[in-house]
Amino acid sequence: SFAGIRAVRSVACEAERERQFERLGRELIRASVRLGLVQNPLWPLFGLCFAVGTWLLLWVGAQGIADGTVSLGTIVQFQQYLLFVQWPLLAIGWIASLIQRGRASWARLEKILRRAPAIADGPHTDVTLTEVRGDIEWRDVVVEVEGRRVLDHVNLTVPEGIILGLTGPVASGKTVLVSLVPRLLDPTSGCVRIGGRNVREYPLAVLRRSMGVVLQEPVLFSDTLHANIAFGAEAAEDELVRHVVWLAHLHEEVMAMPTQYDTMVGERGWTLSGGQRRRAALARALARRPRYLILDDVFSAVDIETETTILARLRPMLKGCTVILVSHRLSTLRHADHIAVLEHGRITAIGTHDELARRPGYYADLVAWQELNEQWAASTS
Repeated sequence: SFAGIRAVRSVACEAERERQFERLGRELIRASVRLGLVQNPLWPLFGLCFAVGTWLLLWVGAQGIADGTVSLGTIVQFQQYLLFVQWPLLAIGWIASLIQRGRASWARLEKILRRAPAIADGPHTDVTLTEVRGDIEWRDVVVEVEGRRVLDHVNLTVPEGIILGLTGPVASGKTVLVSLVPRLLDPTSGCVRIGGRNVREYPLAVLRRSMGVVLQEPVLFSDTLHANIAFGAEAAEDELVRHVVWLAHLHEEVMAMPTQYDTMVGERGWTLSGGQRRRAALARALARRPRYLILDDVFSAVDIETETTILARLRPMLKGCTVILVSHRLSTLRHADHIAVLEHGRITAIGTHDELARRPGYYADLVAWQELNEQWAASTS
């Protein structure tokens, strides 16, 4: 509820969330009371057992002394031994309860720790590979998720050093397609190759170090803005951090903040706007000096003027870098050397902006719709 407080407030569900929290709190109270009813009587019960034992010792010992069968010293000695044994026995019971609780907790942790990651280095990995470079190729790639085919025999090549624009309808598989490159997931069949090698041959650390990835929903950590930008980058000095923030057109806004680069961004970056979060994630990716840059709908939360400024600043830096721009905006796609259209999990068209704009299909419709939208906006302003 704290993380999604804006969503809660936007639909006026504060009272309902409070009732849910109260119900959970009462369930916790009831469970704690039940635990207390079982656990708390144990210590008095132990004490009662020893008290009864002491009373029986005195009763039997008094009779033995009266009969002359037991001496007073023997009774005192036995009682002292009984007192010596009392605390160790109590401690054994207490430790036994801690062991049972620990075993239950460890069983849950062990279930997580023993689970092997679905994507990892394996026998196919060539540990001698230390760098990644070359063209990116998707060869007859199929991805199925929960029985649904997301990508259907995709074949696509991105030559090294170019900017590829990737567009298509919502839920056509664009994010899944680019996620295959850094192996955030693996294809069901087919393969993704870089430099003629299957990406599974590269050690994961080597593969991912060569890439900068900015996802649709970037994650920032509850730390300073500087620490978030430098996260994952080797030797990210202040000058580099400021440079990549300037490239992301965020420097002026950061300097206007009270504590500037020491500003705490909050959990998942909730203190920043959506556009600021994405530009901060872009700066973080650039700080890694990647050879491959994947930008998944990064500019959708910024205005066209800001987007144009960022792309103009990035152009000189991206020479020799292979870039994949996922977007629905023509203002973004126009900066691409080639554009690929993905529809229903298949590549349906590839070409330049001018070529696709003249060819009937999704991209020509997108151009017509956005031009019509711009004309309508101009007429109403």
